[in-house]
Amino acid sequence: MSALTTIHLCAVAFWFGVVGAEFIIERSRADSKPHGYAVARNHYWIDLMLEMPAYVLVAVSGLLLLCQTE
Repeated sequence: MSALTTIHLCAVAFWFGVVGAEFIIERSRADSKPHGYAVARNHYWIDLMLEMPAYVLVAVSGLLLLCQTE
């Protein structure tokens, strides 16, 4: 397995982990209104700092893998 494949698979696993954590956090959103606002605020930062870079890495490494196979 090439290094690029390993990077891609690790990035996919990390991205799925972030999405799973967001799902768990979102389930607690209805506890109270202030808690819901805090969850939304945290969700924004999780998306910005973790999910978007992971998504970009998955997309770029996936495209590079696709170009290698042609």
